[in-house]
Amino acid sequence: MNLPGLYILDGRTPTPCYDLDAWAEWMESPARTIALDCILCAPEPDAPVVVARISTVFLGLDLSFGHGEPLLFETIIFGTDWNLDTHRYTTWEQATAGHAAITERVIQHILGKAQPFVCPVCQRTSFHPPDAQHRYCGACHTFH
Repeated sequence: MNLPGLYILDGRTPTPCYDLDAWAEWMESPARTIALDCILCAPEPDAPVVVARISTVFLGLDLSFGHGEPLLFETIIFGTDWNLDTHRYTTWEQATAGHAAITERVIQHILGKAQPFVCPVCQRTSFHPPDAQHRYCGACHTFH
């Protein structure tokens, strides 16, 4: 069966795959895991241990759904205030750089160096770095 929109990796390069059986077999390989970081730390002595996992994988599917460049890689944060926060990328290089930056942000957040954004209107707090950077409130759907 031939399907468009499926990809496998040739080294670090996404390559279209039109054979569903070959794609399914390749997707079972450990090669689709690009990076995985598990963070266990206590921000200060006697503080509870904070656990986070940052996972970056090759999706094998284009999740842009035809709108712009193909989105073939994904980083997800498990744990912390950013649980299930997802970032998608087109290339291996973007995925590895994004993974490293997100891992560093999570570590800084756990250590208490990340600054949350408190909405001046509804008083909700966001620990998501772009919200703080752009002073965006997801509850009000407004930049302040």
